Amino acid sequence: MATDRRILKTQAAIAASFKHLLETNDLEHITIKMICDEANIGRKTFYLHFSDKYELMDQFLNHYLEELFAACQDLEMNNVEAKARIWVNFFQENQVFFSSLFQSSASYLFRKKFYEFTRKSLMDKDLKLDPTEVDFIDYGIDGLMEEVVVENKFADLPQLAHKIAEILLKFY
Repeated sequence: MATDRRILKTQAAIAASFKHLLETNDLEHITIKMICDEANIGRKTFYLHFSDKYELMDQFLNHYLEELFAACQDLEMNNVEAKARIWVNFFQENQVFFSSLFQSSASYLFRKKFYEFTRKSLMDKDLKLDPTEVDFIDYGIDGLMEEVVVENKFADLPQLAHKIAEILLKFY
């Protein structure tokens, strides 16, 4: 059964307002009222779709991680550098969203989900890694992506992707 177009339109308005608000506000400072005003909906309507802004953020995050996963699916498994390039570019292209998450007081929720996503990505491959090595790499990737989106620390993103791939290739 198809979803009602009114529901899709409302969800799109909520998503657009939330994304717009993230461009100028920290997640902690965004209120349901701000989202509703921006989306031109009532609070009741918001709560019909989401329990709070964190559920909305979680849905956004799921969408972004699914998009990242899909972008890497078409590449051959051993094309580690191309995948690293996709990851680095993806985080840079979505800098506003991820910067807000990394700096949020609820960043532990994001980091936990990102950690699980990265762990699954690493464990699904033919890498010869024990769980401790996966943890080490996972936390390293988390830190690097934070530096990319929050600090703009790496001017040469292709070089960063190359270095990440170089490290991962040692485990094949």
